[in-house]
Amino acid sequence: MEKRDVYVERFSKQLKDWNLKIDRLVAGADKAANGAKIEFSKQIELLKQKREDAAGKLQHLKDADADAWESIVEGTQKAWDDLKQAMHTASEKLKQ
Repeated sequence: MEKRDVYVERFSKQLKDWNLKIDRLVAGADKAANGAKIEFSKQIELLKQKREDAAGKLQHLKDADADAWESIVEGTQKAWDDLKQAMHTASEKLKQ
């Protein structure tokens, strides 16, 4: 399998996993007290924005020609790292 295909497959699987985790966070936030619910809602909106950014980067990676994809993968990785950190932060806040 080509290196690009490996990246696309890995990022696609991770995005699906994060979509499920965001759904679980939304369900948990709905059960929170009103004050906490507002904070969780902000965190979830941030996650959704970062998820959309990561999904857009993934699409660019999929659409890139062989010469351009290596320059795009760096931006895609940054979007993934940002989303990963936001997921961790939101998960930790919801546990409290």
